[in-house]
Amino acid sequence: MMLRAEPKLVEGLSRFFKTGRGEYGYGDKFLGIKVPVTREVVKVCWRSVGFAEIEEALASEYHEIRLAALLVLIEIFSHAKKEKALQKSCVDLYLANTEHINNWEQDNGHHKNDNDGEDDCFNKFVLINLHIRHPHSFLF
Repeated sequence: MMLRAEPKLVEGLSRFFKTGRGEYGYGDKFLGIKVPVTREVVKVCWRSVGFAEIEEALASEYHEIRLAALLVLIEIFSHAKKEKALQKSCVDLYLANTEHINNWEQDNGHHKNDNDGEDDCFNKFVLINLHIRHPHSFLF
C-alpha cells in the first residue's frame, strides 16, 4: 500500500473527507491512495493477509490502510461460504475494532456479491452497524 501513496492527493482527500477542525472527519489522515487503487492492492494480496495484520491495519492512523483491512475482511468472509467459523471470526474481528472504523471506510467497503448479485451477510452487517453508529450519514 505504501508504495502506491501519492502525497499530492492528500490535501484533496483531506478536504473531501472533511478532516478539518470541527468537521466530522477531524483528525483522519491520508496517504494519498484512491479507493480503486486500494481495491486493486487488496485483490492481489488478500489471501496472504492474516487476522493479526488485519487487526493492526484497522488501528492504523491512515484511512486507506483501515479501508484496505475492511476490504480484506470482506474478501475472506465472501470466500469462506462453507466455513462458518471463519466467517464468524471475520465478524468478531470487525466488532472488536469498530472504534477504529468510520462511516467512509464502511461505505467504501460495501460491495455486491459477484456470484449472485445479492449483498452477502457481512455487507448487511456493516450497513446495519453503520446505520446504528451514524444514523444520519445516509438514507435507507
